[in-house]
Amino acid sequence: NNYGIALLDAFQYEAAVQAFQHVADLRPDYADAYTNMGIVEISWERYNDAKPHLEKALSLLPGDPRALYYRALVERNAGQVQEAITDLQAMIAKYPLAKDGLRELGFSYYQAHDYPAARAQYEKLQAIDPDDLAAHYQLAILYRRLGEKQKAAVESAKFADQKDDP
Repeated sequence: NNYGIALLDAFQYEAAVQAFQHVADLRPDYADAYTNMGIVEISWERYNDAKPHLEKALSLLPGDPRALYYRALVERNAGQVQEAITDLQAMIAKYPLAKDGLRELGFSYYQAHDYPAARAQYEKLQAIDPDDLAAHYQLAILYRRLGEKQKAAVESAKFADQKDDP
């Protein structure tokens, strides 16, 4: 498993999938092996190939937040934004301080044109990490769309300031 992670970090996607498949062959009940194969496929931008791995992981470990997070990315990529929102909500219910989860849920709400819900997620993200660059960027857009021009200007300035000098 660690070897597969090292291969993924080195962008050796095919070898990483093979390493995780070997883990799954040795331990067919180990959900993380399948989640890891899904992560490799997502990294490789092979979203359709990732889905069966993530489904297998969730069949072995229903409600696993890690597998739900990655399945949400696959779903959103396929245009299934509501399904992605459902998975991300379930993931965040277990890990309410997960910055990546909040960021992705905010973006999913944005794609669904639910701007107040998107704003709420990015504001939660900022409460955890006031310097999150994506939150500043997205909130600048969302505040502008929601008619809150003063807040949009503040977020825009914070984004511009941190973008070049984090």
